[in-house]
Amino acid sequence: PLNEKFYCHLAEQTKGIITIEDGIKAGGFGSRLVELMLKIKPEKTGNIINLGFPEKFIEHGPRPALLRKYGLSVEGVVDAAGRLLGTKIETESQKH
Repeated sequence: PLNEKFYCHLAEQTKGIITIEDGIKAGGFGSRLVELMLKIKPEKTGNIINLGFPEKFIEHGPRPALLRKYGLSVEGVVDAAGRLLGTKIETESQKH
């Protein structure tokens, strides 16, 4: 079970929460967190971004390429953070 008090405090003290699943998003930690927020802080659910693989067949390929395709690479996570903050954030590799 998720600690309601902790996540309520976290939602109040941050601009948002990003969850990252190394698997399918549906039914994972991020889904559970959204369910909890709907119960205790429904106005904060828009400040949660869940990253993970979609619920569909994932083709075979090099792991870095698949992570990039589905937004799970460093750049994908940084992009999600930028969306939460309402700004563009560049990684070191994007600067060069």
